[in-house]
Amino acid sequence: MLSAANYVVREVQHTAGIDDVVSRAIDEIHSALGHPTALFVRLPTVGTFDVPREKLDDLRRKGVPLAWYFGSISSYDDAVGALLAHVGELEKWQDAFIVYTSTTGEHFKYRDFVGHASTCHDDSIRVPLLVRYQGKSEEGVSRHEIVGLCDLLPTVAELLGLRVRPTDGRSLLPLILKSSLPASPWRSRILIENVRTRHIAIAGDGTGDGAFRLYPSYEERAIWDGRMKLVLAASGGESCLFDQAIDPEEEFNLYTLPRKYTQRLYDQLSERRAQVVAYAKMLKEEAIAIGDTVGTGLADLAINSPDAGTRGPGSPLTE
Repeated sequence: MLSAANYVVREVQHTAGIDDVVSRAIDEIHSALGHPTALFVRLPTVGTFDVPREKLDDLRRKGVPLAWYFGSISSYDDAVGALLAHVGELEKWQDAFIVYTSTTGEHFKYRDFVGHASTCHDDSIRVPLLVRYQGKSEEGVSRHEIVGLCDLLPTVAELLGLRVRPTDGRSLLPLILKSSLPASPWRSRILIENVRTRHIAIAGDGTGDGAFRLYPSYEERAIWDGRMKLVLAASGGESCLFDQAIDPEEEFNLYTLPRKYTQRLYDQLSERRAQVVAYAKMLKEEAIAIGDTVGTGLADLAINSPDAGTRGPGSPLTE
């Protein structure tokens, strides 16, 4: 698409530390003379570069857990700041459109004991999306509309004046440009597609005792409207309903209420079957719109069978 618009496409991969990536990206910024350029800069992932000791020492002295991770995030901040500073100094980049984002979040193996970002929980799917359109976007503005990475393609296409095949995303330019509003109401919900990779769960033996076992991957689909999130799981997975207004950490699964729990954590919460069906119908509509047969099938199961997604993890892997 970018080549069709006569853009030179360049990419800076991470082959060494984060400082090396920034240095090579700055060289690319300065070398883009006389022609439109699309520059992709891939910062190294957490754990693949050395974090400056001064960042770690500052965090450790304050008792911050996971200091190494947050030191890495601080290094990303410095890297992005350095790149933006160089772009801002160069007249040829004064109409630059800049996007900073990530493919996944991080839940530190908390959700399934083994994975980092293969769930539909917010700590996996909520990622930063920072946009600057030099001279045309307002600085320091946070938007609360529901957006996704699927919106980046139609955004860039509109920016370049190109037509692309229909997608499930929509252009973000009306949300980015100064004093601009979307021509039609913005989406009120979004479909999330996911494969829950090989994971660890506790296998009970019916006596209250259990053991950790490794289980195979399975498909997940979710619908989220800014407050409620319904997650539907294929065979071997657990379906969930979360109300983020009362449970922003997504700890209390409301999908199978009412149910008994030894610590009586759910006693004050009412039955949610009607809500599960209503959100499953929303998910089915979104899945049909993009031809997602897996999502459509999972929604039908949730609508027609209260037991769907509640039958345990299936058979563990033997290897």
